[in-house]
Amino acid sequence: MKRRFSIILYLILLLALSVCGLTTAGLAFPPSVYASIQTPTVPGCSSGEVPAPEVGAPYSPPLEAASITPFSCDEIGGEFAYDPQSPLDIQEVGSRREEGMTIIDLSYASPMGGIVPSTLVVPDGAGPFAGMLYMHGMPDTRQTWILAAVTYARMGAVVLLIDSPFARRADDPESTIIFGEQDRRDQIQLIVDLRRGIDLLLSRPDVDPKRLTYIGYSYGGLMGGLLAGVEHGLKAYVLQVAIGGLVTHLTGSMDRGRFQSMSEDLRRKWVAWMWPIEPIHYVGCASPAAILFQNGMLDVYSLPADALRYQEAASEPKTIRWYQVGHKLVYDAAAFRDQAEWLAQEIGISVGQLSVPVDPQIMAAYVGQYQFNVPETDGMR
Repeated sequence: MKRRFSIILYLILLLALSVCGLTTAGLAFPPSVYASIQTPTVPGCSSGEVPAPEVGAPYSPPLEAASITPFSCDEIGGEFAYDPQSPLDIQEVGSRREEGMTIIDLSYASPMGGIVPSTLVVPDGAGPFAGMLYMHGMPDTRQTWILAAVTYARMGAVVLLIDSPFARRADDPESTIIFGEQDRRDQIQLIVDLRRGIDLLLSRPDVDPKRLTYIGYSYGGLMGGLLAGVEHGLKAYVLQVAIGGLVTHLTGSMDRGRFQSMSEDLRRKWVAWMWPIEPIHYVGCASPAAILFQNGMLDVYSLPADALRYQEAASEPKTIRWYQVGHKLVYDAAAFRDQAEWLAQEIGISVGQLSVPVDPQIMAAYVGQYQFNVPETDGMR
């Protein structure tokens, strides 16, 4: 089950960003309804980064993985190979105008079959703009993150959001992990489809090929580490509330019961399918791309001990930020501020004065226009 969250939550975040001193280029609302708020220091605002946590016993891979050797950095790309010359077959489904940008719903062909449902957010102007891939969590869809994409478009990025393979299943889009070989196929298809998404961005004359980035939240953060080990055309990656992979998640303390409830034979098969493509093996292949890790000290889904292992496995250059929050780091003002400022340095987006809408009628209008789903339980559940 998912519960509906209106854009009011997003407005709360924007207000928090403003009163806590974040400055960004215009956000998701027409300039005519903005009012600037300038309060550099407000009691109760997040203090931002905190020291990394101290954790107990380290994670141990499952016994079923003991005899499995991961691919090398040179070998892993072969698992996600595709024909970059094949037609993208972009099909526009619909579009709408916002102040200063166009939001386009479209699809493109997946090299592994079917189509990739997507949304492209394009700022007005000739560019060149930065290019950005935005990847959702599990269970979730791209719709949750369109407002964040609009925010980054106002900062000067063309943003592409896609639905993961599990989110495309018409019969049961919330059936995420099925403990079968399909899980491996889904993970490989996602990485291939993300690589095709990069091709789509690069096909646009308004995108600067030297200023490409990826943002992934939770499951999207996991898969971003795998993409970073395979795709070397991006300059930067932001991995939020991410850990080493699905095997790490499902054989650790959080969900070990689910894994142990499977038959011994199925456990062995599933680990054999998934461990060779576990992202933690390949986040160390990302260099020279820069990585920003953002994690919460109070996260009970992406556990701090697992997050630390993922961070330690990553190649340099990397920046690590911890916050006194849980899994919903996306709602933390300081985390968004840090992310936007880090991306401004890496890909040259514009960070200027933040303004927020204050007219209740305008706010109500946007509530009617945008609603987005947030899982009833956080993380990969």
